[in-house]
Amino acid sequence: MPEIPVADKSYLAILLSTYNGSRYLRAQLDSLYCQVGVDIRILVRDDGSADDTLTILQAEAGAGHLTIMSGGQNLGPAMSFLVLLRQAMGNGAQYAAFCDQDDVWRPEKMTRALDMLRGKEDHPAMICTRVELVDEMLRPIGFLPIPKRKIGLGNALVEDIATGCTIVLNRKAIELVCAYWPDRPQMHDWWCYLVLSCMGEVIYDPWPSLLYRQHGNNVVGVARTPVTRLLKRFRRFLGKHKQPAWCTHHARLLLDGYGNQMAAEHRILLQRFVRAKTDWKTRIGLAFSPELWRQGLIDTWIMRALMVMNLL
Repeated sequence: MPEIPVADKSYLAILLSTYNGSRYLRAQLDSLYCQVGVDIRILVRDDGSADDTLTILQAEAGAGHLTIMSGGQNLGPAMSFLVLLRQAMGNGAQYAAFCDQDDVWRPEKMTRALDMLRGKEDHPAMICTRVELVDEMLRPIGFLPIPKRKIGLGNALVEDIATGCTIVLNRKAIELVCAYWPDRPQMHDWWCYLVLSCMGEVIYDPWPSLLYRQHGNNVVGVARTPVTRLLKRFRRFLGKHKQPAWCTHHARLLLDGYGNQMAAEHRILLQRFVRAKTDWKTRIGLAFSPELWRQGLIDTWIMRALMVMNLL
Protein backbone atom coordinates (compact mmCIF):
# COMPACT_ATOMS: atom_id res chain seq x y z
CA MET A 1 0.00 0.00 0.00
CA PRO A 2 1.59 3.33 -1.00
CA GLU A 3 2.33 5.71 1.85
CA ILE A 4 0.08 8.76 1.98
CA PRO A 5 1.90 12.00 2.76
CA VAL A 6 0.51 13.55 5.92
CA ALA A 7 1.64 16.26 8.31
CA ASP A 8 1.18 14.09 11.41
CA LYS A 9 3.09 10.81 11.17
CA SER A 10 1.66 9.40 14.42
CA TYR A 11 1.28 5.65 14.16
CA LEU A 12 -2.39 4.74 13.68
CA ALA A 13 -3.13 1.04 14.07
CA ILE A 14 -6.21 -0.51 12.51
CA LEU A 15 -6.99 -3.68 14.45
CA LEU A 16 -8.79 -6.33 12.44
CA SER A 17 -9.97 -9.57 14.04
CA THR A 18 -11.15 -12.17 11.53
CA TYR A 19 -13.11 -15.40 11.80
CA ASN A 20 -14.42 -17.24 8.70
CA GLY A 21 -14.80 -13.89 6.97
CA SER A 22 -13.58 -14.60 3.46
CA ARG A 23 -16.88 -13.70 1.79
CA TYR A 24 -16.71 -9.99 2.59
CA LEU A 25 -13.10 -9.51 3.64
CA ARG A 26 -11.72 -8.14 0.38
CA ALA A 27 -14.29 -5.33 0.26
CA GLN A 28 -13.42 -4.33 3.81
CA LEU A 29 -9.68 -4.35 3.11
CA ASP A 30 -10.16 -2.26 -0.02
CA SER A 31 -12.00 0.35 2.03
CA LEU A 32 -9.12 0.44 4.51
CA TYR A 33 -6.60 0.97 1.73
CA CYS A 34 -8.70 3.93 0.52
CA GLN A 35 -8.52 5.87 3.78
CA VAL A 36 -7.40 9.39 2.92
CA GLY A 37 -5.04 11.71 4.75
CA VAL A 38 -3.69 9.19 7.25
CA ASP A 39 -0.75 6.83 7.55
CA ILE A 40 -2.27 3.55 8.71
CA ARG A 41 -0.87 0.17 9.65
CA ILE A 42 -3.23 -2.79 9.63
CA LEU A 43 -2.68 -5.44 12.29
CA VAL A 44 -4.70 -8.62 11.89
CA ARG A 45 -5.40 -11.49 14.24
CA ASP A 46 -7.27 -14.51 12.92
CA ASP A 47 -9.44 -16.21 15.54
CA GLY A 48 -9.25 -19.73 14.12
CA SER A 49 -10.84 -19.48 10.67
CA ALA A 50 -11.62 -22.66 8.74
CA ASP A 51 -12.44 -20.96 5.40
CA ASP A 52 -10.21 -19.01 2.97
CA THR A 53 -9.73 -16.04 5.32
CA LEU A 54 -6.09 -16.83 6.10
CA THR A 55 -5.27 -17.36 2.43
CA ILE A 56 -6.56 -13.86 1.63
CA LEU A 57 -4.71 -12.34 4.58
CA GLN A 58 -1.43 -14.06 3.75
CA ALA A 59 -1.58 -12.77 0.17
CA GLU A 60 -2.20 -9.23 1.43
CA ALA A 61 0.60 -9.56 3.99
CA GLY A 62 2.94 -10.77 1.26
CA ALA A 63 2.14 -7.64 -0.71
CA GLY A 64 3.04 -5.52 2.31
CA HIS A 65 -0.49 -4.31 2.99
CA LEU A 66 -0.90 -5.67 6.50
CA THR A 67 0.72 -7.62 9.34
CA ILE A 68 -0.70 -10.87 10.72
CA MET A 69 -0.24 -11.69 14.39
CA SER A 70 0.90 -15.22 15.10
CA GLY A 71 -1.48 -17.53 16.93
CA GLY A 72 -4.92 -18.47 15.70
CA GLN A 73 -6.41 -19.83 18.92
CA ASN A 74 -10.13 -19.10 19.12
CA LEU A 75 -10.59 -16.48 21.83
CA GLY A 76 -13.88 -14.96 20.73
CA PRO A 77 -14.18 -11.40 19.42
CA ALA A 78 -13.85 -9.53 22.73
CA MET A 79 -10.56 -11.06 23.80
CA SER A 80 -9.21 -11.26 20.25
CA PHE A 81 -9.58 -7.48 19.86
CA LEU A 82 -8.05 -6.83 23.28
CA VAL A 83 -5.04 -8.99 22.35
CA LEU A 84 -4.68 -6.86 19.21
CA LEU A 85 -4.91 -3.68 21.27
CA ARG A 86 -2.10 -4.83 23.57
CA GLN A 87 0.04 -5.66 20.56
CA ALA A 88 -0.59 -2.20 19.09
CA MET A 89 0.32 -0.56 22.38
CA GLY A 90 3.58 -2.50 22.50
CA ASN A 91 4.31 -1.41 18.93
CA GLY A 92 3.96 2.24 19.89
CA ALA A 93 0.58 3.03 18.33
CA GLN A 94 -0.60 6.56 19.10
CA TYR A 95 -4.12 5.74 17.94
CA ALA A 96 -6.00 2.47 17.51
CA ALA A 97 -9.21 1.69 15.62
CA PHE A 98 -11.17 -1.54 15.85
CA CYS A 99 -12.23 -3.05 12.53
CA ASP A 100 -14.72 -5.80 11.69
CA GLN A 101 -14.20 -8.08 8.71
CA ASP A 102 -17.43 -7.47 6.79
CA ASP A 103 -18.09 -3.71 6.70
CA VAL A 104 -17.07 -0.94 4.32
CA TRP A 105 -15.43 2.19 5.73
CA ARG A 106 -16.01 5.63 4.30
CA PRO A 107 -12.72 7.13 3.03
CA GLU A 108 -12.76 10.00 5.54
CA LYS A 109 -13.43 7.81 8.58
CA MET A 110 -9.96 8.02 10.08
CA THR A 111 -9.16 11.64 9.25
CA ARG A 112 -12.42 12.79 10.84
CA ALA A 113 -11.75 10.72 13.98
CA LEU A 114 -8.21 12.07 14.36
CA ASP A 115 -9.44 15.63 13.85
CA MET A 116 -11.90 15.12 16.72
CA LEU A 117 -9.18 13.65 18.95
CA ARG A 118 -6.71 16.43 18.25
CA GLY A 119 -5.90 18.46 21.36
CA LYS A 120 -6.94 15.64 23.71
CA GLU A 121 -3.53 13.99 23.99
CA ASP A 122 -3.28 14.77 27.71
CA HIS A 123 -6.12 12.45 28.76
CA PRO A 124 -7.75 9.16 27.64
CA ALA A 125 -10.27 9.83 24.87
CA MET A 126 -12.37 7.66 22.59
CA ILE A 127 -14.44 8.37 19.49
CA CYS A 128 -17.44 6.30 18.43
CA THR A 129 -19.88 7.08 15.63
CA ARG A 130 -23.19 6.31 14.05
CA VAL A 131 -23.33 3.68 11.27
CA GLU A 132 -25.40 3.17 8.15
CA LEU A 133 -27.08 -0.24 8.02
CA VAL A 134 -26.84 -2.08 4.71
CA ASP A 135 -27.76 -5.57 3.51
CA GLU A 136 -25.37 -8.20 2.17
CA MET A 137 -25.19 -6.40 -1.19
CA LEU A 138 -24.52 -3.02 0.52
CA ARG A 139 -28.02 -1.76 -0.25
CA PRO A 140 -29.16 0.86 2.31
CA ILE A 141 -31.44 -0.27 5.13
CA GLY A 142 -31.29 2.68 7.50
CA PHE A 143 -29.18 4.12 10.29
CA LEU A 144 -28.59 3.22 13.89
CA PRO A 145 -30.28 5.81 16.12
CA ILE A 146 -28.31 8.69 17.58
CA PRO A 147 -28.16 8.62 21.40
CA LYS A 148 -30.93 10.85 22.73
CA ARG A 149 -29.61 11.22 26.26
CA LYS A 150 -26.17 11.94 27.67
CA ILE A 151 -23.46 9.31 27.57
CA GLY A 152 -21.60 8.39 30.72
CA LEU A 153 -21.02 5.68 33.30
CA GLY A 154 -24.67 5.51 34.38
CA ASN A 155 -25.54 4.63 30.80
CA ALA A 156 -22.51 2.43 30.11
CA LEU A 157 -23.36 0.18 33.07
CA VAL A 158 -26.64 -0.88 31.45
CA GLU A 159 -26.17 -0.21 27.72
CA ASP A 160 -23.50 -0.22 25.04
CA ILE A 161 -23.90 2.69 22.61
CA ALA A 162 -20.40 2.30 21.11
CA THR A 163 -20.39 0.17 17.96
CA GLY A 164 -16.99 -1.54 18.04
CA CYS A 165 -16.01 -0.99 14.43
CA THR A 166 -16.42 2.79 14.86
CA ILE A 167 -14.21 3.13 17.95
CA VAL A 168 -10.92 5.04 17.77
CA LEU A 169 -8.75 5.38 20.89
CA ASN A 170 -5.94 7.84 21.55
CA ARG A 171 -2.66 6.73 23.15
CA LYS A 172 -3.71 7.39 26.74
CA ALA A 173 -6.96 5.51 26.15
CA ILE A 174 -5.01 2.56 24.72
CA GLU A 175 -2.80 2.51 27.79
CA LEU A 176 -5.78 2.82 30.13
CA VAL A 177 -7.68 -0.09 28.57
CA CYS A 178 -4.55 -2.23 28.43
CA ALA A 179 -3.61 -1.53 32.06
CA TYR A 180 -6.01 -4.25 33.21
CA TRP A 181 -6.81 -7.62 31.63
CA PRO A 182 -10.55 -8.19 32.21
CA ASP A 183 -12.00 -11.64 32.76
CA ARG A 184 -14.35 -12.27 29.83
CA PRO A 185 -16.10 -8.95 29.19
CA GLN A 186 -19.20 -9.31 27.03
CA MET A 187 -17.67 -7.39 24.10
CA HIS A 188 -14.60 -5.23 23.60
CA ASP A 189 -16.65 -2.19 22.55
CA TRP A 190 -18.85 -2.27 25.65
CA TRP A 191 -15.74 -2.70 27.80
CA CYS A 192 -14.05 0.32 26.20
CA TYR A 193 -17.20 2.41 26.63
CA LEU A 194 -17.32 1.45 30.32
CA VAL A 195 -13.64 2.15 31.00
CA LEU A 196 -13.55 5.46 29.12
CA SER A 197 -16.86 6.73 30.50
CA CYS A 198 -15.48 6.04 33.98
CA MET A 199 -11.87 7.12 33.56
CA GLY A 200 -11.67 9.27 30.45
CA GLU A 201 -13.73 10.96 27.72
CA VAL A 202 -16.18 9.43 25.25
CA ILE A 203 -17.08 11.47 22.16
CA TYR A 204 -20.03 10.43 19.99
CA ASP A 205 -20.00 11.56 16.36
CA PRO A 206 -23.44 11.41 14.66
CA TRP A 207 -21.82 11.15 11.23
CA PRO A 208 -22.15 7.53 9.90
CA SER A 209 -18.53 6.54 9.38
CA LEU A 210 -19.11 3.17 7.72
CA LEU A 211 -21.53 0.81 6.02
CA TYR A 212 -22.49 -1.79 8.66
CA ARG A 213 -23.29 -4.94 6.73
CA GLN A 214 -26.17 -7.04 8.10
CA HIS A 215 -26.14 -10.75 7.27
CA GLY A 216 -26.77 -14.14 8.82
CA ASN A 217 -23.26 -14.50 10.29
CA ASN A 218 -23.01 -11.24 12.22
CA VAL A 219 -21.49 -11.76 15.68
CA VAL A 220 -23.76 -8.99 16.97
CA GLY A 221 -26.68 -8.25 14.68
CA VAL A 222 -28.94 -5.24 14.91
CA ALA A 223 -32.58 -5.56 15.94
CA ARG A 224 -34.27 -2.88 13.86
CA THR A 225 -37.83 -2.70 15.26
CA PRO A 226 -39.09 -2.09 18.82
CA VAL A 227 -40.63 -5.58 18.93
CA THR A 228 -37.47 -7.38 17.79
CA ARG A 229 -35.35 -5.29 20.17
CA LEU A 230 -37.65 -6.22 23.04
CA LEU A 231 -37.66 -9.93 22.15
CA LYS A 232 -33.90 -10.00 21.67
CA ARG A 233 -33.30 -8.33 25.01
CA PHE A 234 -35.53 -10.64 27.01
CA ARG A 235 -34.33 -13.71 25.09
CA ARG A 236 -30.77 -12.83 26.05
CA PHE A 237 -31.62 -12.92 29.73
CA LEU A 238 -34.43 -15.49 29.89
CA GLY A 239 -34.20 -17.63 26.79
CA LYS A 240 -32.59 -20.90 25.75
CA HIS A 241 -29.05 -19.47 25.60
CA LYS A 242 -29.10 -17.67 28.94
CA GLN A 243 -26.04 -15.47 29.49
CA PRO A 244 -24.49 -14.32 32.75
CA ALA A 245 -25.51 -11.03 34.32
CA TRP A 246 -23.19 -8.92 32.19
CA CYS A 247 -23.90 -5.58 33.85
CA THR A 248 -22.96 -6.76 37.34
CA HIS A 249 -20.00 -8.69 35.94
CA HIS A 250 -18.70 -5.54 34.24
CA ALA A 251 -19.16 -3.46 37.40
CA ARG A 252 -17.06 -5.96 39.34
CA LEU A 253 -14.38 -5.91 36.66
CA LEU A 254 -14.21 -2.10 36.71
CA LEU A 255 -13.85 -2.05 40.49
CA ASP A 256 -11.19 -4.74 40.37
CA GLY A 257 -9.16 -3.08 37.64
CA TYR A 258 -9.62 0.63 38.31
CA GLY A 259 -11.29 1.04 41.72
CA ASN A 260 -8.31 2.75 43.31
CA GLN A 261 -7.91 5.26 40.47
CA MET A 262 -11.45 6.39 39.64
CA ALA A 263 -13.42 9.31 41.05
CA ALA A 264 -15.13 8.58 44.37
CA GLU A 265 -18.61 9.13 42.90
CA HIS A 266 -17.97 6.46 40.24
CA ARG A 267 -16.57 4.02 42.77
CA ILE A 268 -19.60 4.47 45.05
CA LEU A 269 -22.02 3.90 42.13
CA LEU A 270 -20.20 0.74 41.09
CA GLN A 271 -20.13 -0.58 44.65
CA ARG A 272 -23.86 0.01 44.99
CA PHE A 273 -24.48 -1.66 41.63
CA VAL A 274 -22.58 -4.77 42.72
CA ARG A 275 -24.24 -4.79 46.16
CA ALA A 276 -27.66 -4.62 44.49
CA LYS A 277 -27.18 -8.20 43.30
CA THR A 278 -27.51 -9.50 46.88
CA ASP A 279 -29.31 -6.68 48.69
CA TRP A 280 -32.92 -6.10 47.61
CA LYS A 281 -33.21 -2.65 49.20
CA THR A 282 -30.19 -1.39 47.29
CA ARG A 283 -31.51 -3.06 44.15
CA ILE A 284 -34.94 -1.42 44.30
CA GLY A 285 -33.47 1.97 45.13
CA LEU A 286 -30.95 1.84 42.29
CA ALA A 287 -33.45 0.42 39.79
CA PHE A 288 -35.52 3.60 39.99
CA SER A 289 -32.62 6.00 40.44
CA PRO A 290 -31.74 8.63 37.78
CA GLU A 291 -28.12 7.49 38.20
CA LEU A 292 -28.83 4.69 35.67
CA TRP A 293 -30.40 5.22 32.27
CA ARG A 294 -30.67 3.81 28.79
CA GLN A 295 -31.03 5.95 25.70
CA GLY A 296 -34.69 5.12 25.07
CA LEU A 297 -37.55 5.60 27.51
CA ILE A 298 -39.02 2.13 26.88
CA ASP A 299 -35.55 0.59 27.13
CA THR A 300 -35.00 2.37 30.44
CA TRP A 301 -38.17 0.87 31.91
CA ILE A 302 -37.21 -2.58 30.60
CA MET A 303 -33.85 -2.09 32.32
CA ARG A 304 -35.58 -1.15 35.56
CA ALA A 305 -37.81 -4.23 35.38
CA LEU A 306 -34.85 -6.51 34.72
CA MET A 307 -32.98 -4.98 37.63
CA VAL A 308 -35.92 -5.47 40.00
CA MET A 309 -36.01 -9.11 38.86
CA ASN A 310 -32.27 -9.31 39.64
CA LEU A 311 -31.35 -10.16 36.04
CA LEU A 312 -28.65 -7.52 35.51
